[in-house]
Amino acid sequence: PVNPPAIIQWLFDGDFSDAYGIYNGSLVNNSNVTWMSPGYAGYGSAVCFLSTNYLRINRYLNFNSTSFTISTWVWIPANFSFNGNFFVLFVHCNLTTQDTCLHVGINGGRVFLGFFSDDLTGGTSLTSNQWYHVTYVYDRSSLRQTVYLNGIHDGSRVTSGPYKGTASVLTVGAITSVE
Repeated sequence: PVNPPAIIQWLFDGDFSDAYGIYNGSLVNNSNVTWMSPGYAGYGSAVCFLSTNYLRINRYLNFNSTSFTISTWVWIPANFSFNGNFFVLFVHCNLTTQDTCLHVGINGGRVFLGFFSDDLTGGTSLTSNQWYHVTYVYDRSSLRQTVYLNGIHDGSRVTSGPYKGTASVLTVGAITSVE
């Protein structure tokens, strides 16, 4: 297995390249995405995936033996219904058994960090048409999942077991069929 890098960073500045050239992705299902510069910090870029497309990174990343942090800015569109819907940000999943399927996003209008049947949902209800900075943290030594919303602690819990996922691909923007 490959040791996890210190940082993976997708800038979404017109392509899906990792800033370090290791975890470059490719668009799946169609080349029609919307690139935008939201200006929340005066600079930077974002990508809006349509309902059928997503980013796929065909490179193994060993999440099952390390702590990790996933951090991003999120804009939830006005037409998104929070009722029973999962707004997907990042997935590392090849099995749907407990503690083997990492998926992060917004679930029922709240920040969500899941390992499949061993999950954390934040306490704050989000609204559409607003930028949020979300951070998902997993401390493997304590088995603690923690979520932050705009830099403020929004929830934490101890998992029933360590994350054990072994997916060979990463997905951004969708939950695809299990491989």
